[in-house]
Amino acid sequence: MVDMAVDTTQTTTRRMATTTPTTLVTATSTAIATGNQATLALSLPHRVLVLMVARRSLQL
Repeated sequence: MVDMAVDTTQTTTRRMATTTPTTLVTATSTAIATGNQATLALSLPHRVLVLMVARRSLQL
């Protein structure tokens, strides 16, 4: 039963890792396209994550 719990956790983590970067990039791109500075200010932590994802993409 312990193995099953670990497998479920790993699957969930992978799904989040796959979905999150795309969602963050889309949200940030939309905010930049509309020029909404208030949105960008509120999403500062998200922008940091996007930059980290972008760096990883460039390294690949």
